Amino acid sequence: MSYVKTGTQPLRHLMTEIEKGQIKIPQFQRDYVWNVEKTAELIDSVIRGYPIGSLIYWRTADRLREVRNLGRLGFPEADRGDQVNYVLDGQQRLTSILAALYGLKVNIRDGTEKDFSSLIVHLNRTDDDSPVVRTDIPDEDGAICLPLAQIWSRQGKEFDACTDKIREVRDMLSDQLRTYDIPKVTLYDAEISVATEVFSRINTGGQELTIFEIMVAKTYDPNQAFDLVKKFDEFLEELKDVGFDSIDATDILQLIALMLKDDCKKKTILDLGRKEFINAWPEAIENLRTAVDYIKSSFRIPVSRLLPYSSLVVPIALFFNGTDRKPPSKRQAELLADFFWRAGWSERYSSAADSKLSQDKRTMKSIMEEKRVRYDWVAPVNAAYIKDSTFSASQAFSKTILALLASLQPQKYGSGDLVNLQNDWMRRANSMNFHHVFPKSYLKNKKNYEDWKTNLVLNISLVDDFLNKRVIRARAPSEYMQEFKNENENFEETMSTHLINVGNDEQTSSAVWDDDYERFIDERALAVVKLLQSKLVS
Repeated sequence: MSYVKTGTQPLRHLMTEIEKGQIKIPQFQRDYVWNVEKTAELIDSVIRGYPIGSLIYWRTADRLREVRNLGRLGFPEADRGDQVNYVLDGQQRLTSILAALYGLKVNIRDGTEKDFSSLIVHLNRTDDDSPVVRTDIPDEDGAICLPLAQIWSRQGKEFDACTDKIREVRDMLSDQLRTYDIPKVTLYDAEISVATEVFSRINTGGQELTIFEIMVAKTYDPNQAFDLVKKFDEFLEELKDVGFDSIDATDILQLIALMLKDDCKKKTILDLGRKEFINAWPEAIENLRTAVDYIKSSFRIPVSRLLPYSSLVVPIALFFNGTDRKPPSKRQAELLADFFWRAGWSERYSSAADSKLSQDKRTMKSIMEEKRVRYDWVAPVNAAYIKDSTFSASQAFSKTILALLASLQPQKYGSGDLVNLQNDWMRRANSMNFHHVFPKSYLKNKKNYEDWKTNLVLNISLVDDFLNKRVIRARAPSEYMQEFKNENENFEETMSTHLINVGNDEQTSSAVWDDDYERFIDERALAVVKLLQSKLVS
């Protein structure tokens, strides 16, 4: 049972504990953001005896990923098994105090440097309202100032050269700094989930710590050279080479939890031991590599931003975890495809994804045993279900339609070469990957359609260039399509890879050549449904 103890500590004792490695800043703290001017105000408040707020600690024998250096100041390791105080609230203040008192130069993440060695103490000010601690020498005749770092350390060339009168003020200000009592609140015997909940509530203005940030701190182990941030970044670089670098860090955490336990809820992940997590990591990464290869080759999804949900890699990886990464049998492959496409079509992970992934672990076990699974969550597979669906580059259902189109390996309209789909191009709905077959401006001019009507997902075609939009502009499909037809002798075959009918025989004229948008949507809806049905187990 955790409990809380309050108290105070003189600033000199606080600095000593930091120097001995007894107080640590865990790595899940937010980036340091204070500037030199704000720090000067803080130290000025300390010298004047003003309150600056409490420091809140979590005292534990656990070892977390922590800040190890600040400027030139390194923090020692605490002895294994010793309890240390991790700062839950007060990182910005504590970092500023350290940097100021030691006169440090601190590099921050954006590459800039903050120089705290410029802070000075005005020893002979005549106006009590003017600051004691400053960032510049005051414009006063006879102003005497000392570097703040020398006031703290009580040594230095300028410190030793003071006159008797100034020395008295100098020593008084130094004593005020060193004896300043800082209130502290210490949380004892709490699990990391409790400690991070406290941190989230008091230190981030309502911005909850991500589970990945917590696990980064919890699983850090210098003896095994395990740093979750570095491990994940290395894997992400590997995935970037194959176009799957938008996989989320949480997906890996959920996979590891499901490999070890029966669910992947936040508490289950946080309860995983450091050793069992680290031991499971290599196997999880191998399972994910196999899953990504399978999704690319069997489902023909070239990039991860076409996945309806990045979470879909988790059940596929679980399947390969259960089969020691052996290739699936024909029946297993059919059942995997059936699950995958139904999950996207039905927007399975739109809510309570962790609970559904736990259910899908059991589904993968059934597929391993080649058993047909009857899903109670599937959406209707018919044209009426999709005809009025608008397009969004971030919506799971839109991405399911686009993934189906991508599985046909679409070709360039004019040349018949394969379209080059890239993750970086698919972040926004107005990217060059997405082409409106019936241009939105054309439809608005001709039919005065509302925006949603012109932006149906069935009006989208996957491309990798602008299709010369300066020429297409608001032109009718029958006009600009004819130009591509003249360029490409296999035009009809090319357009079939987009599920766009451009046939024009005596019996049937394509909706494209007739510029008939509503018939085009009807035709394409039927074609999409037929393609999906070919991938499902009937």
